[in-house]
Amino acid sequence: MESRLVQAEAKYRFLVEQIPAITYTAALDIPGKLLYVSPQLSALGYSPDEWNQSGWRAAQLYSSR
Repeated sequence: MESRLVQAEAKYRFLVEQIPAITYTAALDIPGKLLYVSPQLSALGYSPDEWNQSGWRAAQLYSSR
């Protein structure tokens, strides 16, 4: 079972890292806590911590409403 989980995670990570968009997962129990951010973020010149703290992510999400 552990081996299947590791394989599934590797496949998911590979797919996400091929998408030409920023993909992330966030903790549901801690507002603003990012668990994973795809490497495409570096194309914008941000590290995951900088991106999360900059307010840019929130501004992009809420400006589309």
